[in-house]
Amino acid sequence: MRSPCRISVFEMKSGMVISSYESNGEEISAGSTGLSVGDHLYIGQVFRDYLLKV
Repeated sequence: MRSPCRISVFEMKSGMVISSYESNGEEISAGSTGLSVGDHLYIGQVFRDYLLKV
């Protein structure tokens, strides 16, 4: 069984929340942390040593 994942970005100046990544859990299950580096988003998960590069 896989858990869905949603990574959102909070814009400090405008106060807007933008969803930058959504998945039903096929690519990464239970994503917990997103890190934006350049043009890529790296997503980590809670229970496994695994990063997804988007």
